[in-house]
Amino acid sequence: VTIITNSTFIADFVRKNGGVKIILLGGEYQMESQVNVGPMTKACLETFYVDKLFIGVDGFNEKTGFTGSDYMRGETVRDMVKQANQVIILTDSRKFGQQGLINLVSLSQVSTVITDGDISSKFETYLQEKNINVVKV
Repeated sequence: VTIITNSTFIADFVRKNGGVKIILLGGEYQMESQVNVGPMTKACLETFYVDKLFIGVDGFNEKTGFTGSDYMRGETVRDMVKQANQVIILTDSRKFGQQGLINLVSLSQVSTVITDGDISSKFETYLQEKNINVVKV
């Protein structure tokens, strides 16, 4: 398994488990979120194509879709989506009904949402109607 990430937090966490190759994308470091963003990150990621892209989000509703709260991180996510075969959203059920500042990814680009069992049936049904697989863990 090779993990390509702009998150120093994820790289540090995964390295402790061993047996995984990690590629850390460069860029401007955001200390609060522990991620690299910006034009350098975009240039780095354009050389890679990935099978699965996992994205965390700050909100979701039917009108805006999946949203984030930081413009630079959002730009990086949109650039990453272009390089992925499958887009998988990882989020807890509390984010449903919330709205971030910027759109991250169109619903047609998302294959799966992984969330906890407290997702409302309204949102679960809506996602399934959009041909998005919902996995509750």
